Amino acid sequence: MTQPAIVMPMNDPDGTMFAHLEKLTPLLKTIFVKALVGIPATTYHRQPDYMAWLEAEPFFDVFRLDTDPPVGEYFAALYRYAAQKSVPDLLLHLCFIDRLAFALETDYREQMTEDIRSLTVDDVPLVFARTEKAWETHPSNYREIEDMITRTGEMVFGKTLDYAWCHLVATAEQLDAAMGSIDNPSMSMLAEIVLGLRDTMQCKAVDWLAWEDPFILSVDAEELKAQRESSQQETLKRLSYALPMMELIYKAAKA
Repeated sequence: MTQPAIVMPMNDPDGTMFAHLEKLTPLLKTIFVKALVGIPATTYHRQPDYMAWLEAEPFFDVFRLDTDPPVGEYFAALYRYAAQKSVPDLLLHLCFIDRLAFALETDYREQMTEDIRSLTVDDVPLVFARTEKAWETHPSNYREIEDMITRTGEMVFGKTLDYAWCHLVATAEQLDAAMGSIDNPSMSMLAEIVLGLRDTMQCKAVDWLAWEDPFILSVDAEELKAQRESSQQETLKRLSYALPMMELIYKAAKA
């Protein structure tokens, strides 16, 4: 079976996540055939050493942006590039370096690796979602807001999907088709991808999507969780993408 590829945005001007990527690269090479990474302008210019390393390493296919576009435009440009640069039936794992680092640098490594390696073309498109155990590690406001998105989709489509996903898998052909109608410049474009593939989209809940922030920030998990739960700013941040996602679901149901 052909190894899949990984597709990741790398907006990391301070180099924090590049350190994780460098550490994980030997392992990633045993799981994936290649890594397609999207580098916006500021990151490219502030991290010349990491850029030289990436561009010299054949495992990486670097997609360099000349600007720092809004997050939705950034993701969309990278995903279109990945779909068009890959053979149609190649499995593409769309994910994020902080989630990847957390899972592969902790006791979740074996579980995540097995889940990735077990997938075939017949299993996708697929969203890896959070189990009850994984959600319990997150701040309650995160969970409650994202649950509103999921419940909205359930009510109108009769199907449980994670629209604010952290890890989505599709063939290059499926992703290319889904990207044709993407035009949202914000993070809510993640929901547009799911909506475009919803008729065949599958969902698998996994423990390794537990909350990654305490690990990445090297802080106490319970203290950070309490801070985030009491933060109006954190709640508003999540509503800023949740409400547009619910509107997208509404429009898709009416179409």
